[in-house]
Order: sequence, then C-alpha cells, then structure tokens
Amino acid sequence: MGRSAVAARTQRARKAKKRLEKSNTHSFAQLSAEELAKRGEQLADQGQYAEARKLLAASLEKKVDPDVMFTMACCLIELSRPEEAKQMLVRSCELSPDTEPNKWLTLAELQHGNESLRCFEKATELLKRELTSESEPVAMDEGTGQTPADNQERIKKLTARKLSSVYVCISELFTTGGYGDAESCGEITCMLACSTSQEDLWRHHAVLIDLCDEPDAEVRVTAALNEALELDSSNPEVFQAKANYHMIKGELGEATVEMKRSLDLWLPLFDRTVEGGLDDSELIPQFNVRLSAAKMLLELKMFAEATTVLDGLVLEDEDCVDAWYLLGWLNFLRKEDYLPNAKFYLKKALRVRGNIMICQRAAP
Repeated sequence: MGRSAVAARTQRARKAKKRLEKSNTHSFAQLSAEELAKRGEQLADQGQYAEARKLLAASLEKKVDPDVMFTMACCLIELSRPEEAKQMLVRSCELSPDTEPNKWLTLAELQHGNESLRCFEKATELLKRELTSESEPVAMDEGTGQTPADNQERIKKLTARKLSSVYVCISELFTTGGYGDAESCGEITCMLACSTSQEDLWRHHAVLIDLCDEPDAEVRVTAALNEALELDSSNPEVFQAKANYHMIKGELGEATVEMKRSLDLWLPLFDRTVEGGLDDSELIPQFNVRLSAAKMLLELKMFAEATTVLDGLVLEDEDCVDAWYLLGWLNFLRKEDYLPNAKFYLKKALRVRGNIMICQRAAP
C-alpha cells in the first residue's frame, strides 16, 4: 500500500472518530446526570473503563456527586491515570467524608506517609461505625437457605475482616521494605530487558515506607498487628504481615512459620474454589495480597508453595505481568532442569507487558 493510500485511510479514521465523538456529545446531552452515571457504572463493571469515564465525566458536568466521583476515580486508576484519580478522590472525600470507607482506602493507596495514614485511620473510623451499628435485617438467601440472622452475622464478619486488613496496611506504613502498593510494570520490563538478577516487584520496598524512621515505628507496627489479630484471628493477611516483619528483622525461621500459618488459612480454600467445590472467594485474600505472598515465598525459598500461589494468579488473571515474571524468576532460582521454564515465563511476561502498552497507547 502506497503512502497516499495510508494517509487517506488515516484521515478517514480521524474523521470517523470526530463524527463518533460529536454523536456521543449529542446523545449525552439528552440524558440526565443519573442516567449517565448509571450507564457509566455498568460499563465500568464490564471493564470498559475508557467509555465509562466519558459517561461519568458527562454526568459530573451536569451534577456533582461524590459517589460518581469515586467510580470515576476507579476508572482513572484502571486507565493508569493515578494523579487524576487522586484529585477526584480528594474532592469526593471532601464533599462526603463520612460515607464509603472504600474511597478513603483507595485514596490512602495513592498518598504517602502521614497523608496515607490519615486516610487509613478515617477508613477504620467508618468501618468501626459499620461494625457497631444496627443495620436493617438482610432477607433470607433462598440459594443457601441462610436466615436473616445468618446473613447479618456474615456481613459483620466480613466487615471485621476488612477492618483487620486495614490495620495490616497501617502496620506496613511503619515497616522498612514493607509491601505497599507501587507501580511495577515498567520496572519489570526494564529489569527483564537488562537481565537484572534481583526483582523489585509489587508491594516490595515501595512507597509506603515513609514512616519507618518514626521513633515509635516498631511500637506502631506491633499495635496495629495486635489490633488486626484481635478483630479477626483467622485473617491470613495478619500472619503474612507478621512474616514480613520478621523478614525485615532477619528472622527467617520465624517468618517461615508465620507464612505457613497464613497459607494454611486460605490456600486449601482457594484450591476448592478453583475446583468448583466451594465458593469461599470472600475468605481468600485479594489478588495483590497473594501476589505479595508469592514474592515472600520466593525469598523464603518456599518454592512449592510459591508455584501453587502463582499458578492460581495466572489462572485468575493471565494479563498480570508480575505473576508471569515471578514464575520465571522462580524457575530461574531452581536452576538445572527449570531454566527452559524460566525462559518461557520471562518471555511471556514481556509479551503480556507489550500487549498492555499497546492497549494503553490506544486508549483515549
């Protein structure tokens, strides 16, 4: 195809895009703020974040709504626009500070140091209020036959689990080399390209180390973990955080014990869920927590357990660069007959990362 033909094709595509944008603008004008927000939320639930963002932005132009702002912020995060997301969350929290603990938790992950701590503490305040409040009875679940009292108790347990996990996050603010959130995909690509022998992945030596030099840091870590354990003694995240703390102090034996305790609380449930015999998804740690667990297992040379965790992660999300990379690193550490596997997984990580970058460039 000649240059003139390519140029003509590009020009036609641009004109088509402008017509579509003009059509969308016209259709948006016919809808109310509530209708736009509802459609935007539906698209967000379907993973169509770019289109959802347009609808939510149009809704916010018609009416300022803190809840819509939170949904918009979540879309922006998915679109790799964290600064815009943070601004949206700050505004949402300012307009409606005493609702929706999740938005405070999301904002905490985008903040640093004392600002992050302040957001986590606000979330704990709201969750404690939920835990002690007398909410409306929940109807019987016809599928399981659970009574309203059973459902109410289940909700309380899930809230306690969530609050316990927030205290784990607070403990991580005060731990050097803590496993806080960080952007890692770019780092991984760079490491793979440079054949670096050490990885610095998701939740490892990340941004949440701002408070590690506080004079009472160790006391704060211990207090937060004790609070987390008191709220939910079966929360695997607590034992994983304790393992991390032991690792920081060089106590690898104690760390191994705590990691085994953590895995015992969720890995068998996960296996049964994957096999379809039991739905315990609410009791299984979130994806990012399991990814951190895999990294810690590698450092502790618990290779069999790490393999099981990572296999589950790629089964759940085959577009997770970190998980593919860690599988490659795991096989590299095992050496000998595992080196071909290491090469396969590392190349897979690069391919997945490349696909993600293409999608990001194509996103509006």
